[in-house]
Amino acid sequence: MKTSNRLFNLTNRENKTLCEYDNTESVKMSCDKDLAISHGDVVYREMLEVLPVAVVVHSDGRFVYVNREAVRLHGLECDLQLINRSLNEFVHPDDVLKFQNTVFENAKMVDQKRHSEIRIVQAKNKVLDLEVTSVPVVFKGKKARLAICVDKTEQKNIKASLLNHLMFLETLIDTIPNPIFYKDMKGIYLGCNTIFAQKILGLPRSEIIGKTLYDFPDLIPLINADIYRDHDQKLLEQSGVQVYESKVRCADGFIREFIFYKATYMDSQNFVSGLVGVMLDITELRKVEQDLYIYQDKLRGLTSSITLAEEFERHKIATNLHEQIGQTLAVSKMKLGALREVATTREMICALDEIRELISQTIQDTRSLTFELSPPVLHEVGLKGALEWLVENFTNQGTIRYSFQDDGKTPHLDGNIRVLLFRATREILFNVAFHSNAVDANVNFSEDDKHVYISVKDNGVGFDPAKIDEKVAELSGVGLFSIRERINHLGGRLEVESGPGKGTRVTIVSPKKYHLK
Repeated sequence: MKTSNRLFNLTNRENKTLCEYDNTESVKMSCDKDLAISHGDVVYREMLEVLPVAVVVHSDGRFVYVNREAVRLHGLECDLQLINRSLNEFVHPDDVLKFQNTVFENAKMVDQKRHSEIRIVQAKNKVLDLEVTSVPVVFKGKKARLAICVDKTEQKNIKASLLNHLMFLETLIDTIPNPIFYKDMKGIYLGCNTIFAQKILGLPRSEIIGKTLYDFPDLIPLINADIYRDHDQKLLEQSGVQVYESKVRCADGFIREFIFYKATYMDSQNFVSGLVGVMLDITELRKVEQDLYIYQDKLRGLTSSITLAEEFERHKIATNLHEQIGQTLAVSKMKLGALREVATTREMICALDEIRELISQTIQDTRSLTFELSPPVLHEVGLKGALEWLVENFTNQGTIRYSFQDDGKTPHLDGNIRVLLFRATREILFNVAFHSNAVDANVNFSEDDKHVYISVKDNGVGFDPAKIDEKVAELSGVGLFSIRERINHLGGRLEVESGPGKGTRVTIVSPKKYHLK
């Protein structure tokens, strides 16, 4: 870079020369005793040239000295391209008036340091934002100002980008239909979205930011504020994510149920700096769940009632078959026997024997149908005896070896529960027979003071219990899902233990007494 000869000299306010420089790098100084500078200190001039900030001296609105950084800042290559040129040539057109006012103020307050911001246009038309600090000096015997110019363009661009990003985030948060808030480590609100301000507290955001939970005693009862504070402190101590449910009195006076989702956020040093909270209103969801629960409970009750009504009709038909048709057939068989005794021909005797055989088969079929419809043993002996008969019946009809075990006790059960448990056990055994591919199966019956336990275990192929609902159509009757619903309505539960290739254990746990709704 080229430099002009005899660069400049500076004098103090008493017009005494402090330093005089030229491009021979020699230094001639005449100094007061207080300002003695080493005669050989040629580094001082070079210091100005290598400073990472632009240094200029201007007088009467023109450049009279510039260092290398100032030349670069203006997009030029040599200081001679700036010396004696007007500052206005490089000032952004929109900032000319502002700059002239600054120059005017500087002229009035020559003894003061001034700070200002100005935009310049480089030789290549690139706009830069400068922060300028100037002080009065005397340059070559004339009043001038020494200015330090710092390029703030990138900093301002970053600041503008951050501001735009912040505005985007605020818009985004305001668009989310859930209440959102964020606090610092002391529980002071740093911000929130519009729906939190309006729906939860009913206040403008300006009256929320900078406050804590305890600053709204009319809106947040003390006991609730303590609960929220305890949750916040626990989260800030442990960091991470926190989820819990709580009831909140909203700005409209109604109490609503919310799920709070909270998480800590970190500062630049990776220390916990505060927390962010998002609230999900589940009031309507809870109402729907309650309505659905009531509906499901009524449906379970209806299913149980249908099962009991079906059993009542089955028992009625079975009783009629046994007491009317069965007895009539038995009497008919006896009379045919008496008639055979007085028969006079062999043909008649053979015909009567054939009729008696047909009636005997009909009596046996009627008895089997009676047991299929409603086993008399269930009503005459009780559930344990009925289950033992059921196991024997399945053994006689299939290839699986069934066994029955009990604890030797005789339970006393409500009639309705006895019927429902028998039907449920039979459906489970049908499932074992048709789907398990088992070799052995065992039914275990036991009881305690309040409950009875019926466990059906097989060594078959098993299945994934999580897919019970998907297997409803495949299982006996309407499947384990239906059995579970009926047992739940009794106040009991159905437990399923299984796995592919591991067999299956299904356990019914039922109360001994229950009054159907």
